[in-house]
Amino acid sequence: MVNGNPNKRQKIRPALQTPSYGPNDIPDPSRGGIGYSNDTRRLAVEFYQDLGREDYADLRNNAIPNIHGMPNLPCVQSVENYIARENHLGRNVRMRHTGNKRKDGIIGLPLFMLSIYRRAYPKATRYESTAYLYRAYSSTLPLPRIYSLNDITDAENCIGLNRTKGSTTAKQAFTHRNLTRRVRYWTMNFPDGITDIAREDMIDLDEAGLSLCTANRRYGKASLSGRVRERGNYGHGINHTLKMAISGSSNARARRWI
Repeated sequence: MVNGNPNKRQKIRPALQTPSYGPNDIPDPSRGGIGYSNDTRRLAVEFYQDLGREDYADLRNNAIPNIHGMPNLPCVQSVENYIARENHLGRNVRMRHTGNKRKDGIIGLPLFMLSIYRRAYPKATRYESTAYLYRAYSSTLPLPRIYSLNDITDAENCIGLNRTKGSTTAKQAFTHRNLTRRVRYWTMNFPDGITDIAREDMIDLDEAGLSLCTANRRYGKASLSGRVRERGNYGHGINHTLKMAISGSSNARARRWI
């Protein structure tokens, strides 16, 4: 694939120019191959610590070349990287090849913080989650980062969160007074509770408020120079209260009231 101007450099390398190595044609680790084994790394670190930097370099350069014509030991800079990695991570093993691409997404501590935030605010939007992670975590990093909306979605899918229909419980229901009333209602006898009341003698009553203005649609279609007009209620209209009671009695004539 080339640009429109043939004099410009190609932005994408053709597939035929991409090197491919067979199982018997893998380059040496010093040339970008699979990498030195863990035993070779450990042996190189021991030689470096016993001989020092200059003597280790002489030992490596004067060693017998391998089948690739390269030294059997890694260079001095690689050994120093092994030592720094072991001091920082506590281990010196081969890393997985990533093609020098940064690991995107939310992992580690931010993922745990996002799960806690979703536990406290299940109806929060992705923008609010992004703002929370930036203020609580990303802003304290040497290179602050703002997570994208796709990062939030991928992280929520990773921890098993799905978008479902939610409901709201009034804050008054969690006050100490109402919680105490609830416990007494379900665990005490009449008149403080219903423990000793038979199911046939119970009546469950609930109510709901209805307003006709809630059925008024806010959008419509009209010509470019016209307005959407129709006849309907003015203002808030009249509120209607619907009450319904259900009895646990086996008498079908007195089982439901509206």
